[in-house]
Amino acid sequence: AFSPLGTLSNYSYLRIWYTNDGHQDRVWVANRTTPITGNSGVVRMDCTWRLIITSGGTTIANVSDKGMANATARLEDTGNFVLTDETGKLTLWQSFDHPTN
Repeated sequence: AFSPLGTLSNYSYLRIWYTNDGHQDRVWVANRTTPITGNSGVVRMDCTWRLIITSGGTTIANVSDKGMANATARLEDTGNFVLTDETGKLTLWQSFDHPTN
């Protein structure tokens, strides 16, 4: 979900956190160096099938560095956000390869 990292923040980040964590400690943040003002972020695949974050039509962050036609994005029970080919057998990108400090 896109959400601020603090209660007074005007910036939003695409982040994954554990559901039952009362503190919502982040597991992974996609755009930690390029926050979005407000909550206008969109996650989508571009014309080259890369997963990107946009805000107001401008690309804010390239989440994945490669893509493939008919790619699929899914969030696994482990918290891993995975981009695979259409068969689900070839992993193109996964958040566990890009941990958040």
